[in-house]
Amino acid sequence: MARGKRRNLNNRHQDHLASSEPSSSTKENTEYPNTTEKQDLDLKPLFMIMMEDLKKDLNNPRKEMQNNTSKQVEALKEETQKSLKELQENTTKQMKELNKTIQDLKMEIEATKKAKRETTLEIENQRKSKES
Repeated sequence: MARGKRRNLNNRHQDHLASSEPSSSTKENTEYPNTTEKQDLDLKPLFMIMMEDLKKDLNNPRKEMQNNTSKQVEALKEETQKSLKELQENTTKQMKELNKTIQDLKMEIEATKKAKRETTLEIENQRKSKES
């Protein structure tokens, strides 16, 4: 035999053997058969609570955004209504001023026509008096 190749039969599988505890978990599972299921059952309510908290955390900013958006929309609506009212008031005021200006111009035209008639009559009267 070659040098260093000799082994004692007792040492042969010593490296491959585990300690005095079994290497498989079957014994552990047989001692505590419902451990994983029990842990799952214990974690499920916790998980559900965490999910509810997460939903609340996600819904709160969404609700805040909806409220803020609603407030902004309401503010814009009020501002638009205010601007519209001001425009209507200004338009009404301008229309009244235009109507007054039109009436003033009509009166001025009538006064001019009257003055022209009077002048024409005066001229005719002066011609008649020169002719006689």
